[in-house]
Formats: sequence, C-alpha cells, structure tokens
Amino acid sequence: MRANLSHTGQRAAAWVHRLISGLPRSTRRVGDDLPTDRFQIHLAIYRFAAAHCRGLKALDLGCGTGFGTAEFARAGADEAVGIDLDPRCVAFARRHFRKTGAVFVEGDLCAKPDVLPVLRRIGAEGGADLAVAVDLLHDLEKPIPALEGASRLLRGDGRLLLAHPTDEPLAEEVDEYLRSSFDAIELWSVEAPTVDLDSTAHSVFAPDDFKILPGKSRSPEQAFQIYDCQGPVDRRSLAASM
Repeated sequence: MRANLSHTGQRAAAWVHRLISGLPRSTRRVGDDLPTDRFQIHLAIYRFAAAHCRGLKALDLGCGTGFGTAEFARAGADEAVGIDLDPRCVAFARRHFRKTGAVFVEGDLCAKPDVLPVLRRIGAEGGADLAVAVDLLHDLEKPIPALEGASRLLRGDGRLLLAHPTDEPLAEEVDEYLRSSFDAIELWSVEAPTVDLDSTAHSVFAPDDFKILPGKSRSPEQAFQIYDCQGPVDRRSLAASM
C-alpha cells in the first residue's frame, strides 16, 4: 500500500511538473521529471550513442524534452541537434539545455520544407554523421517517410541508430526499408537487469545497469534492440536541392 501511494505521489509530481512546464502529459513521453526504468533505458542508449559522436554532427530524432541531445553535446559532438514535432517539448529543451550547446528545432522529417532548416544548422554541404531515434517508431503514423527524411540528412558514410522495444515487433515495412536503404546493419541488444520493470515510478536502476551487447536481443520482454544502420544507399542529400 505504501509503495502504491509513493508511486501515485511520484506520478502526480511529474504531472504537475509537466503542467507547469507546458509539456504534454502523455505517459509515452519519457523525461527526467520522472526517471522511470524506461527513462534509464533511454539514457543508457543515448550514452551508448554519445560515445561515438565526439567531433561529429549528431541528430536526435524525436528528441522530446532534449535530455538525449544534451548527452551528445556534453560528449563533445561538433554539433548536437534535437528535432521534435511538438513545440512544447522544443521550447522546454531550449530552456533547460541551452547551456550544453545543443540546438533544438521544431520540424517534421516527413515534410521536406521543415527538414531544410535543420540541414542549414548542421552544415548543409556535408550532412550529419549520426542520427539517433530512440523509441520513436510507435509515435509515427507513417514511419517510412520519416525514415527517408532521416536518411537524407546523413552523409554518405553516416549512421542511423534506431532503438526499438523488443516487445513491439518492428513492422515488416520498416525492416524491409532499412535492409534496402543501408549498406550494412549491425544489431545491438539492450539487456535489462530484470524483466519486471516499472514505467510508472522512480527507477531503482541506473543507466549502467542496462548492458548494451552486440547481437540480437535474447530477452523478448522489457528490452530494446538497436539497429545500427550504416551508409545510406541513397546518398542524394537534401542539401543538393537547396
């Protein structure tokens, strides 16, 4: 009973924080206002990606409140750019993570006019070295146009890290698109310390408790698979149309 009351209080505090901050109240949004197990998994994935972005141009696709983009900036990315459709999340990220040097843009990867300003920010001539999408696909009605937009943002030797929960099978059309649109795909698994994870209360785990290992995930429940997509086949950057 005490634990339930504690969880209720934590959720209520997070709800009030989001209300005051002007953030959406969706339970699917992950943020550091309520560091649940799912938040710690996201942070582990972002730190894994951040270890590969020093001196590079890095994009955070569907950045939400911006904590992942800030990880890229702190890790020494040459440029760290977060993109999100929701203006409330973008405004929050700009307020809270401006000092990290990260840049946040409101934009839709499916709409070409919205993508072009992002390219200008990261240097349209070269494109991005790394684009990361964590737990994003379930929020997209049409994931293929968004993935096409992400691919066009990358350099010819760029990488797309796509992290997706293993308890939500990757759509067949998405799997086919990735395999036909990149030179190579390497799999990484995010292994949880327990299958009994809680997405409603403060986590007892830290990001380091979630191990990221090469290969296909061995835990179908409460874990993530990372698709490390390397070298977009279609190298016609949107910069060419500017």
